[in-house]
Amino acid sequence: MTPGYEVDELIDAVELDEHGAFVAPDELRARIAASAGCVPSLRPLVWPALLGLAPWSASADERKAALEASTAAYAETCARGDGAIEAGLLRVIDADVPRTAELAGGDEDQPVLRKLLVALAASAPEYSYWQGMNDLTAAVLAGGAAREPELAYWMLGGAFNDWRENWIHADLSGVWRQARAVLAVLDAADAPLGRRIRALEAAPGSGGGGATPLPWLFSALFLRLRRELASADEACRCWEVCWAAGEGFHVLVCCALVRSHRKFILGKKTRSVAQLHQRFGSGGARAAELLGGARRLHARVEVRNALQKCLTEPAGAARPWPAAAPLVAAAAPAPVPPPPPRARAAAELGPGEEDGAPRADGDGASTTLGIVAPPPDAADGDGPARAPSPPRLSPLSA
Repeated sequence: MTPGYEVDELIDAVELDEHGAFVAPDELRARIAASAGCVPSLRPLVWPALLGLAPWSASADERKAALEASTAAYAETCARGDGAIEAGLLRVIDADVPRTAELAGGDEDQPVLRKLLVALAASAPEYSYWQGMNDLTAAVLAGGAAREPELAYWMLGGAFNDWRENWIHADLSGVWRQARAVLAVLDAADAPLGRRIRALEAAPGSGGGGATPLPWLFSALFLRLRRELASADEACRCWEVCWAAGEGFHVLVCCALVRSHRKFILGKKTRSVAQLHQRFGSGGARAAELLGGARRLHARVEVRNALQKCLTEPAGAARPWPAAAPLVAAAAPAPVPPPPPRARAAAELGPGEEDGAPRADGDGASTTLGIVAPPPDAADGDGPARAPSPPRLSPLSA
């Protein structure tokens, strides 16, 4: 394990030099990747680097200049008013804003949320607006990453750019590619669970299988577990660790969510995909538990191979959000320094693996995503029953 920090700690401080730049940024990124997330007060400082909005080497003045440039773009977009987007799209945003959960300021934050959603839709008409973006935006506001709309606009440009695969394709092929990756990882890590899911989805009328598997996990993939996690802060913790860990780690987090319900899925009373729709899609999950499960999966070579194969599967060309491009010139970030290999002992296996799941082959912790192996006490449990959550996700184009 890398000296100086523990796996699953909550990052509550960072070291800056006299210019306000991060000291040892590579180590900091690795530390966040192995953590349970950051305290809210650090997010305005570390998120710009995690999201590529400013380089890790940027000074305080350079970060300030990048934010000021974004703020000017936000003001220019807002000056265009509601007429900047199609009237039908505006009606959808107006319908979504009042039903958005967990706004930090309650109803008083609704005008701020609406203004941000209109500005983001106007800034990137090629992506338009998708239902659910309101929940992601509210989480950034409520999770402490950005209480000021100008800062939130900057952060959301970077976050939406990172998640662009979800809504860049009209046929949602990017989401379904991630769903296939989840199933491939489950097949590699937990063959009985993978077979059971495939059998349930093979039933007539299940709505899943083939190129569009796991429809009951659509919300978790599309909104990066926003509705499955217990709060906006829990969602922000999960996102910042995934950004630090690297591409594809969120897929393993979704796999950990599925495995936390292993007993339910394998149970004799579970006979249809409809029951899985009822089980998944509502809040209650904790980021630390899912991140620990994802790290255990990543420690296995067969999982990494399956994930890499799926990540290289083409899903169409993607263009970044205009507002998300780094506003301070920077070279590509240096790779995360690898932690020392650490053998995976039997004591580290979670209950899900003891309950009929294949055990690890003893492969040490990989450094591909900057992840270190979890501590022995990390565990996969079987989550509480989920209340039915009617789907309301649908693509909306201008």
